[in-house]
Amino acid sequence: MLPGSDTGLKEANLLGKNLTEEEIASAAANSEHNRTEKFRDHFEHIAICGLWLVAALVLAAALAWFWHLITPESWHWLTADAVGKLQNLLTGGIFATLAAGHLKKRM
Repeated sequence: MLPGSDTGLKEANLLGKNLTEEEIASAAANSEHNRTEKFRDHFEHIAICGLWLVAALVLAAALAWFWHLITPESWHWLTADAVGKLQNLLTGGIFATLAAGHLKKRM
């Protein structure tokens, strides 16, 4: 059991303070609000980390594609088919983003 997580002791302390029913309900609502906000904060951190991870992966793919465009063939490590798939993925994503942005403006 985590320290300070015994709900029975918390309830006994709360009832021992001779609080009114409204004050107890307000304390419960405040605790629920704090739990909800903590969850949202954690979820936001996860979403931001995921966004940075996706951005890093897209940048790495773009750098690999650019490398294969400007360097001699002897320096390449991807096959021509793999480079084509990488190009389709990157340019398709760019065009899809542009198209989605354009559609959102028109709606």
